[in-house]
Amino acid sequence: AVNPSDGSLIWETLIKDSFPFQLDTAAKGITYNSEKRKSIFVPTNQGIVEINEENGEILNHFYAGPTAVPPVVHGNKIIIATRWDGVKAYDLNNKMLLWQIETTKNGYSSHIWSGFSYNKELEIAFVVTGSSGGVTGWYRNDPNLDNTILAIDTKKGQLKWSFQHIDHDLWDLDIVGNPMTFKVNIEGNLVHAVVALTKTGDVIYLNAISGNPIFQDSFENVRVPISDVPNEKSAQYQKKFIKPQPFTSTYIDIDKEFSHLSGENLEYVKKKIRRSKSRSEE
Repeated sequence: AVNPSDGSLIWETLIKDSFPFQLDTAAKGITYNSEKRKSIFVPTNQGIVEINEENGEILNHFYAGPTAVPPVVHGNKIIIATRWDGVKAYDLNNKMLLWQIETTKNGYSSHIWSGFSYNKELEIAFVVTGSSGGVTGWYRNDPNLDNTILAIDTKKGQLKWSFQHIDHDLWDLDIVGNPMTFKVNIEGNLVHAVVALTKTGDVIYLNAISGNPIFQDSFENVRVPISDVPNEKSAQYQKKFIKPQPFTSTYIDIDKEFSHLSGENLEYVKKKIRRSKSRSEE
């Protein structure tokens, strides 16, 4: 902890030296909460470590499993989005597990590494999953919960709804960042909304309570080329988002997109993409 007025060190805690096993902290932030006590909650490869805000003393360790994102702390609960073992809620006082929502569907587990948000008014946690298989998917069972927004009722410990961005992702196009929740005026009515951003530039804009798109014509299902990789079973259709308009595009025209390069730079790019396929956006 550092004094913001003069940059002096207030306290320092080496978390990895405080436990008799290998413990590494995650790099995607921490949670501060003062509802019950002034504490800092740090995600690690073993769960969440709670630290006293005033002196750096380690107060608790919630052994939830590896987690990459800061937890949500509200009331008597700490809600932890683990990498591979779903979302778990613990009692802050006795550390007992209250409920667990798995991110497994059809025997395939999807991971959480990017985003986790909470709406206090609705008492709903919003989680986004990544592409667990990266650029191969022949071994996955479909449908699954990869590249998906999950809405969790934290009072009941139940999954309210899910919305998948990309079906059978073969491009490592995780949904990125924390979902954003707010109220929006739709035809004179205030509606709870949630927005998630993506690597493809798509803006996923949903009703936070139902999971339905805010706009009726938000996307269309379009037929896409099928993979010719042996044993791969790529999706025949993907969502093409229309409204809101994507803020960028992933379509590449190899002959045009790299025309500004020359010499070694151009040769380097050509070598990297020599076996790639591309087409212009239609």
